[in-house]
Amino acid sequence: MASAAAPAPRPHATTAPLVIDLGVEPVTRHVTAFLLVATIVVAVLATAVAYGDPRPITVALVLLLVLLLLVTWRFRSRHHTATVIANGSRLEIVRGGVRHVFDLSRRDNPVDVIGLPRDRHWRVLFHRRGMAPYVVDASMVDPEEFMRVLHAQRSEVTYRPR
Repeated sequence: MASAAAPAPRPHATTAPLVIDLGVEPVTRHVTAFLLVATIVVAVLATAVAYGDPRPITVALVLLLVLLLLVTWRFRSRHHTATVIANGSRLEIVRGGVRHVFDLSRRDNPVDVIGLPRDRHWRVLFHRRGMAPYVVDASMVDPEEFMRVLHAQRSEVTYRPR
């Protein structure tokens, strides 16, 4: 007599939360990298010319290029890119090694949107108790995509004029 085997239990299908990387492409980092490489190449060439003809103008050109190299390097090192990830109602922002997490489902944490996403001065303020508001702007996120995600969690958020 053949025994009918009980069907194997199916594993519960777990749906992963929607994770959206809202960070913008770090254009500034690409531009400064190009400037650094170009300045190094021109500085090496100018140094070779100044070595062969050490007049004050050629030495001054090399010093000017070195100064430009240092200023570009300093700007690049001070400009931190941001990683902004929406994971369900949780918004995680990492910028300059500092991590901020906001729960968009909590209504007791006010959120203000200043301007429209197409405006130059558009920004979103996440108010925090006892601290200054955390500001998200267009340098960190794509404003249109960010507002779509924000409205999905906080439909009551409205735009305020600047």
